[in-house]
Amino acid sequence: MNENYPKPILLINGKWTFKEEDGTLWRDSFGKNGVFIFARSFSGGFATVQLGDNIWTYVDKDANFFGIKFEKAYSFNRGLAVVMIGGQFKYIDRYQNLWEKEQGDFFREIYKNPRNIFKIEKKLSLDKKFFRTALSVIKQKLEDMREEIPKEKVDAYQEKLNNELRENFSDVISKIRKDKISLNQNEH
Repeated sequence: MNENYPKPILLINGKWTFKEEDGTLWRDSFGKNGVFIFARSFSGGFATVQLGDNIWTYVDKDANFFGIKFEKAYSFNRGLAVVMIGGQFKYIDRYQNLWEKEQGDFFREIYKNPRNIFKIEKKLSLDKKFFRTALSVIKQKLEDMREEIPKEKVDAYQEKLNNELRENFSDVISKIRKDKISLNQNEH
């Protein structure tokens, strides 16, 4: 599933790092930031790494770390991961938004059937953070589907779903796009 991602490997000193396909080790490329107490394989675009006792976070394949640290962190699955922060279990999305169980369960329902996104109340859909996470869960579902069924079928399903989303949520989608454009312009 994640063959293009670096693989976690155990070093002689009992620490972990990642090894790229070309053999490059993160400890050599990223110095101290490339060595961990423990590292899990990439899942959903991120690897879970342990930085210290009860200090966990996530890293992407370009060695960009989440800014949030957790007491426990589990692998991304179906667009979300379960974390423990402040002694409480929560869900986290790829944008580093924390979600309560009820919200996370709703995102899981969207993953099971992307059309469940149409069950979002109009008021809640205007919460751009919530809606963006719902869309990212659908994106993960589509990526996972491509591994199981022919690409043409997934592409046709995605096109139909995109049209339905534009019909039902055009306001919030245009606001999210404007925010992305503004953010990208501010980065340069």
